Amino acid sequence: MSPRPWFVAAALIIALVSNGVLAAAEKVLPPQKSTNASVVIKDRNLDDIYFVADDRRGNFERFGMPADLADRAVAAAKKMKKERGEAFRSVLNNQEDLLAAAFCQSASPPTRYAAMSVLVIPDGDVRRVLEPMEISELEGQDWYAAGRVNDVYQKLEFADEATYHMDATFMGIAAILLAEEEKVITQEFPWGKGTLSSAWTLGGLQDTYKGKGINDRMVNYMATMHVFAELANEEGGICRR
Repeated sequence: MSPRPWFVAAALIIALVSNGVLAAAEKVLPPQKSTNASVVIKDRNLDDIYFVADDRRGNFERFGMPADLADRAVAAAKKMKKERGEAFRSVLNNQEDLLAAAFCQSASPPTRYAAMSVLVIPDGDVRRVLEPMEISELEGQDWYAAGRVNDVYQKLEFADEATYHMDATFMGIAAILLAEEEKVITQEFPWGKGTLSSAWTLGGLQDTYKGKGINDRMVNYMATMHVFAELANEEGGICRR
């Protein structure tokens, strides 16, 4: 019998072993870090959300903000960071343990919701974000611990393909600021489905709650949340130590 088949078989074995070694080596290599370093939200609908200044407009749009409100939020965030950025850094540094849970990658629910645990306070029968000049120290809010924030997040942002809405984040956070979590869970207007009288409608939300200043509340919250998340996740920030 010719030795050639044995040589071919040996060559194949060597090739397979070599490829296996290379594959194993590739699996243990650490992932490349993005140069646009920041927190990344990992869920089915919004992954690769980076909290950096250049991404503000894009993030607000992906959260479902109408264009006019996204523009207002970008302007508010720019002004806020310029005027209060250093003060906010001090707050983050002085309260690292508390605030890491709200603004770092491990936040659960993710930062866009978890930030409400320290930034949003009761305001009569609704809720509002703290004004920038009010913030010298932050504390966990009782309403958040007793509320249904995670239920809203799960209900809206992990819906199936047939019921998921691209403005789920905007509508969900608006419901929480309005203290209307129960309407989201029970799918009542404007967080509903089906007929017009119970439909999901951002326009209906804005019209129904115009008197409660929902547009202003959303602009202020999104701007403040984003600025704090930027500072927490910047080089040397509390999420990168």
